Amino acid sequence: MAARDRVRLAEVVASLSLATDLGAGGSFEDALRASLTATRLSGLLGLPDDQHSDVYYLPLMAFVGCTSTAHMASTVFGPEIETFSHAYKTDPTDEMAMMRAMLPAIGEGRPLLERLAIFGKMFANRDMFAEGSRGHCEVAQMIGARMGFTTDFQACLLQVFERWDGKGRPNGVAGASIALPARIGILANLACAWTRVYDLDTALRMIEQRSGRTFDPALVEVFSTHGRELLEALEPESLWDEVMRAEPAPHRYLAGSQIEEACFAIADFADLKSPFTLGHSRGVAELAQSAASACGLPQQDAEDLHLAGLLHDVGRAGVSNDVWDKAGPLTESQRERMRLHAYYTQRILVRLHGLGRAAALAGTHHERLDGSGYHRGVAARDLSPPARILAAADVYHALLEDRPHRRALEPSAAAHTLEQEARAGRLDADAANAVLQAAGVNKRPLRRMLPADLTEREVEVLRLIAHGQNNRVVAAELSLSPKTVGNHIEHIYSKIGVSSRAGATLFALQNGILDEPEK
Repeated sequence: MAARDRVRLAEVVASLSLATDLGAGGSFEDALRASLTATRLSGLLGLPDDQHSDVYYLPLMAFVGCTSTAHMASTVFGPEIETFSHAYKTDPTDEMAMMRAMLPAIGEGRPLLERLAIFGKMFANRDMFAEGSRGHCEVAQMIGARMGFTTDFQACLLQVFERWDGKGRPNGVAGASIALPARIGILANLACAWTRVYDLDTALRMIEQRSGRTFDPALVEVFSTHGRELLEALEPESLWDEVMRAEPAPHRYLAGSQIEEACFAIADFADLKSPFTLGHSRGVAELAQSAASACGLPQQDAEDLHLAGLLHDVGRAGVSNDVWDKAGPLTESQRERMRLHAYYTQRILVRLHGLGRAAALAGTHHERLDGSGYHRGVAARDLSPPARILAAADVYHALLEDRPHRRALEPSAAAHTLEQEARAGRLDADAANAVLQAAGVNKRPLRRMLPADLTEREVEVLRLIAHGQNNRVVAAELSLSPKTVGNHIEHIYSKIGVSSRAGATLFALQNGILDEPEK
């Protein structure tokens, strides 16, 4: 992978925390509020710089294991996100209290006998809570390692469900043996959640009631004095900007292979959501990058496509597994929920400025040339060659994978389906051809993909006018009549949605058209 600009770690982790908010049944920006609260509390405690940084990052990383337990939880509870949202009404480190809080939601809307069967299954599998917390914490620790966090911080991620009285999970660690950042993080997380679910006074009372049980008494004492002002300060104009400003110095950055490894970690976080998607994001990323290179797109586009492929399904975390793992046809309501995942991907990544191009591209993977895709429903004119390749790569790779409602297709059958989608006008034919060639299925010659469906001749004209040449000079250079050049310019403007040479020049610059193609 070629060298890239550095990416701020706080942006990467905060973006990922938005996905965990959705996947754990919380509310968007829950983790941001908890991080800000924890960081300000650590300032009041006068912690040393290394712990101050760990306290900042812990609430943002605490629930990155949530997708690892989604499938198992869904087989017991049904829609696991909706069920787990009820756990925020109580103390999630208290197993019995959490089960009581979730009972009204378990099997909601299903026949009585089916609900009773679910209750029986839940009580018969009570060890799933210990297994789930163990898996959650281990996955969080492993993702933390891949994000470049220290071993001490990784150890904190193994303790996010532990309690001061030793009755937590998964290892029953007690008292001061629980790392201080973990103790602060769970207090901040629950204080913010309870304020959202109930109100500030109730949240403060619930914190005090659990002193010496869930929480470190010394922390509760400080929070009793300052908690109100900390929680009342959580409505700035932009919570994201406030959290970015709150990161303890020095700010941490990823560069080069570290960026790619962080994106691989996010890909695996997304794919752990269901056993039917394991490895999907990695496969799409490799296929899309190879297809981009095969059809002559600039190296930067190929690299952006690789990262976009790794990131494209992070929004899956926000849709419950009763949709992803359903063996039969989806209902209309379930289809609408499923379609939300592309929107979630865009909203999760939109503020990840260091990966702006790849992040923006990731949210387009279900758009279609005829406007029938989602979530924006844009059509051909607004879909760049990289976006078209990503869509084709996503479809083809998914066809090669088992799904709850079908077995994986053989490569030849998957290729036939992809070509049908192209003939129907939903996928770009050149993009589909490039993907199939990258997959080793199609050996037909490739032509260079051009933005906005421009022809090779139109690109030649655009390149010359962008360099300031008038119609007569362009005509002489290309052995055309000035009138024909004028017609080409008119068509170019229409295709790229501009009305001036300045606009056309910027389009050419943004799409790498100013460079001569490789011979």
